[in-house]
Amino acid sequence: MNKAGPISPRFAWMAALLPLEPDHRVLEVGCGHGIALGLVAERLTSGMVTGVDRSAKMIAAAARRNAAHIEAGRLRLRTASLHELADDPGSFDVVFAMNVAAFRTRPERDLVAARDLLAPNGTLCLSAQQPPWGKHERTFTDDTTALLKKYGFIVINWYHEDMAPHPTGAVIARIAPAPDSP
Repeated sequence: MNKAGPISPRFAWMAALLPLEPDHRVLEVGCGHGIALGLVAERLTSGMVTGVDRSAKMIAAAARRNAAHIEAGRLRLRTASLHELADDPGSFDVVFAMNVAAFRTRPERDLVAARDLLAPNGTLCLSAQQPPWGKHERTFTDDTTALLKKYGFIVINWYHEDMAPHPTGAVIARIAPAPDSP
């Protein structure tokens, strides 16, 4: 259903890493042009992927790119920030973001908001291109792993892939059980 031309390898790579079931409820934070949304929607049958972006221009671009998925009822879009979804706690099985700096610059706000939106046993997936000034090739995955642990997540796995123009990292985590849980 992608009629917008070739897809960057980093979008295909991240979408393939997402642990999706056909009925999952998925949220992409900072969906931009909707490239990853389309890849996720193709893997859903009875599920739904929601894309949010603060930019109305990006939401319009995502709507054009994914019109068939919207019409099929597998994709919806919303001009909003992550925090404007706070009225939907526990409503997503998977929350993911690619190159969204807020998770690293305001983790106390954004990681908590993402955690609150996840259903029990929900999964958070964060991905970013490695900055060229990074300490080493896994700067993103190392730093993100530490932040996720600090804000109540258990890191399930991390990935690193060399691709142009910069290496890309991804971290997949779940909500840590409450201290008194078995």
